[in-house]
Amino acid sequence: MGVAAQAAVPPTALHSEPVPPPSPTHPRSRGKGAVRVDSAVEKGSEVTPFYDPMIAKLIAHAATREAAAEALAEACASVEVWPVKTNAAFLTRCANHPDFVSGDVDTGFIERRLEVLVASGDADLDVAAVGLFAENHYENEIVQGNDWPSPWDQVTGALGFRLNAAPRNVWALTVDGRKIVEQALSTQSQDSTWLVGSDADVRPARHEYLDPGHGAIHVGNRRFSYARIGDDLIMFDRGAAVAIAAPVFRGELDSASDGAVVSPMPGKVVSVSVSVGDTVTKGQTLLVLEAMKMEHALAAPFDGVVAELGAVAGGQVSEGVVLVKLEAAS
Repeated sequence: MGVAAQAAVPPTALHSEPVPPPSPTHPRSRGKGAVRVDSAVEKGSEVTPFYDPMIAKLIAHAATREAAAEALAEACASVEVWPVKTNAAFLTRCANHPDFVSGDVDTGFIERRLEVLVASGDADLDVAAVGLFAENHYENEIVQGNDWPSPWDQVTGALGFRLNAAPRNVWALTVDGRKIVEQALSTQSQDSTWLVGSDADVRPARHEYLDPGHGAIHVGNRRFSYARIGDDLIMFDRGAAVAIAAPVFRGELDSASDGAVVSPMPGKVVSVSVSVGDTVTKGQTLLVLEAMKMEHALAAPFDGVVAELGAVAGGQVSEGVVLVKLEAAS
């Protein structure tokens, strides 16, 4: 006798490249309960949008609901998948929520707590990302036979260079597309610790090296594992896969304001509310996309005119496709 809880892990964004999702395993102990992973895919499998996108199911069993929920949350938090994006981080937050643990769950559970359940990023993650990016940049310079990065380097050098003063490096990076500019100094210690932040609020990011291309960053009592996968530097945080990269300088307009409304994930266009030449206002719904069994309204980022329309009702779209292109109102 006991309590079982399960979580399905479908991708929230599909790619055609080979992917390394969880492999099927026998039941194993996790915390106070046992967890079984059921999966029909393995490293190198291709996940397409044409069939049920579930790549794994995590099933936890324990003597009590509380213990089963704890084991399920820990299992979801341990998921590390790339480049397919999954809902493992969302499931982790669901399984950890006090109302789920107590059994106070109904069909409105997610909707009423959506802001908490879909939250992403925090101060610890940003500190870890800066520490990882700085150490990775330094390692690349060493591998290439260079000394410490030049003060004239576009991304990291000149921003921190000061004459007749102590060195202070400022690092520019993106965390899942979100731009960060932060100070970080190496302690020159054997554990490759970086001190991240300003003089008034400095936090250490300590490295733990594992296999080649793999390791972890420790910030406070948090541990963020990471992997170099091809040209990608990926950090994993409680089920989420976070891409760390150098920023791409595009001029004054960033991707949120260039007028391109793109599909956030693969799905079906349910309805299109505008036509080429229509005048729209900021926040106005342009079209509705159905994905992950939910409808997503895509809105205008600013007042403007519909210059291009690449969506038709009933059509299937992939992730990242430009559906509507707006031009600013004159």
